[in-house]
Amino acid sequence: MIKQEDFNSIEDFELELEDLFEKAGVKDETVKWNCLMNALSEKNKRKVLESEHKKWTDTIKLIGKLEKIKAARNKMREKAKQGNEDHDMMKQFEKLSVNVMNKVDEAVDRRLNNTRGRTYHDRFMPTCYHCGRKGHRRYECRHLVQRDTEEDTSSEDSDDLNCIEVEDLVAMKYLMQIA
Repeated sequence: MIKQEDFNSIEDFELELEDLFEKAGVKDETVKWNCLMNALSEKNKRKVLESEHKKWTDTIKLIGKLEKIKAARNKMREKAKQGNEDHDMMKQFEKLSVNVMNKVDEAVDRRLNNTRGRTYHDRFMPTCYHCGRKGHRRYECRHLVQRDTEEDTSSEDSDDLNCIEVEDLVAMKYLMQIA
């Protein structure tokens, strides 16, 4: 049995039915219409019965219009889907571009912080080789100065003796040269 679903369009379906009617010698419009109604899809049968068309040509025209409307709706749906897909793709692209811009900003900030982000004083802050703290050098270190002053006060007496002994030695050497 021939069915409308087996054809791409109503025109192809109509040509096949007319060819079959010619081969069978069917000329009666009522018989053609009845055969057409039996071969139509349920949805199209309902539309034809609602429109109350009883002629072969009127029914074919109606179904042709219905197919065109259906094709137009499908195109609109596809465009809407494509529009949604395009919209989704644009959102994803925006997220990606924002992420890329953030990464570039972070890289630039890191680069600037490594070189130019610090001041001259920060980059060349001296480190003390005595206490290990930043901000002064060994000869400016408070801890070294405190230790040196403690040593000076504790060894003051021994220094005086050494000076006297050196003076005595120098004086004796001088006297020996004269004599």
